[in-house]
Amino acid sequence: MLGLVGVTMRKVVHRFGAIVMAVALSLIGFQQVHAAVVVKWTKRSVSGVHDWVGIANSTTGKAAAAVDYGGRIWTTANSGNTWTERTSLDANVWTAVAMSNDGKNLTAGAEDGSYAYSADSGATWTKGETTLPASVSCIAASDDGMTLAATVLSKSSVWMSTDGGAT
Repeated sequence: MLGLVGVTMRKVVHRFGAIVMAVALSLIGFQQVHAAVVVKWTKRSVSGVHDWVGIANSTTGKAAAAVDYGGRIWTTANSGNTWTERTSLDANVWTAVAMSNDGKNLTAGAEDGSYAYSADSGATWTKGETTLPASVSCIAASDDGMTLAATVLSKSSVWMSTDGGAT
């Protein structure tokens, strides 16, 4: 019995040592990669006063959409140099936005659980058929923007759509 305990302890120590070594090597590698990353921010202005709560951008960064808690959705097609207010929907308290890689498909979620989607880079919007049970806190989109995942406040669930937010 004592021999079995010794073998088990050696396995635990061996696994623990392997985990510690893997973590140490990962951190060393991360620091080397991290040291090579340069982050530069450039301020982009949008006229008026805004309480920004969400932003999404295309893979290239040229297209982006931002949601204003005050009820506006804004889009840009030129890396934020100019922004267009999208007002085709009734005013709402938008809380999250997601965008496809090419910037064409957008979905925005609101405080009341409603959401809207656009297939033309935000030029026109359609309200979703169903309302989520609480305020949308975050939306993520697949590459093509057709598969969406949304989280809502005070609920222990993730909501999914596979048709770009239509249902």
